[in-house]
Amino acid sequence: MNILFLHGLAGEPNDWDTIKNQMERLGHLCLAPRIPYFAETYSTIEEPSKMVALSVDSNLINSDFIVVGNSLGCSIALRLGGSSRAMLLVAPHVVTSSHWIGRGEASFQRELGKIFFDPSLLDEERKKHYANLWLSFHRDRDSVSKIKKIKKAIANDNIYEGYINHQHKIHLILGEHDKISPQHLFNDIQANYPGVTTHEIRDCGHAIPIEAPGELCFLIKKMILDFEDHPSHSLPFA
Repeated sequence: MNILFLHGLAGEPNDWDTIKNQMERLGHLCLAPRIPYFAETYSTIEEPSKMVALSVDSNLINSDFIVVGNSLGCSIALRLGGSSRAMLLVAPHVVTSSHWIGRGEASFQRELGKIFFDPSLLDEERKKHYANLWLSFHRDRDSVSKIKKIKKAIANDNIYEGYINHQHKIHLILGEHDKISPQHLFNDIQANYPGVTTHEIRDCGHAIPIEAPGELCFLIKKMILDFEDHPSHSLPFA
């Protein structure tokens, strides 16, 4: 089974390393491309989706594969996963915020607390990554312009079309304490698209691949094993 991993707006390909390494040891072909969210000024989410599609080996997504996205990566997964066996949407980005972001350390820690259930567990390298990204949003005029553009693109994105078209193969994985994509935002999705299934990970926030890689990896393994036992199934667990 081939697996395509898609990181979120503030994420990196190595967010998936723990899961990707385990799946590769089991013999699965895995790819976690870098998504150039800040490399261009996008007017729609379709644009970075096309760039990712061009960067991925067509053999990987034209054969038997599943796509796993986190946060904004889920919006790209909905566009690239039409021919997949399944889409695992991990803490999908449903709404975006236009609130002002403060410059001080307290503001940084508050924003970090929206992403992670317990930011104190982050290693120094990851803290540095988020701190540098935070600073760029304030000090780099070009970065500020790009983040405004992509937030507008997110706000205008019609994610529900993907749920309508692919609900039979979509599984939502949600963090119990996610402050960016909390459970209640998905009530309408679950009510209107009964083919969509969900799983909640306890003691976890928005960055599930980093906070709960073991449980997420278990769910992926369980899905693949069920595919092997029952080839006609789309989604093996509810």
